Amino acid sequence: MTKEERRQRAERAHQEREREAQIAALHQIRDDPRATPGERLEAVKLLLELE
Repeated sequence: MTKEERRQRAERAHQEREREAQIAALHQIRDDPRATPGERLEAVKLLLELE
């Protein structure tokens, strides 16, 4: 494995962790009873785009 391949693999792993963190945050907003209906709706819309 070359240095460039390792860099690309690390970048893909970083992007996947970031995506998973975004999804987790949107799930929290969607499930938060204190969130406004508009916030919850926006979280659902974004989740549909990401998943």
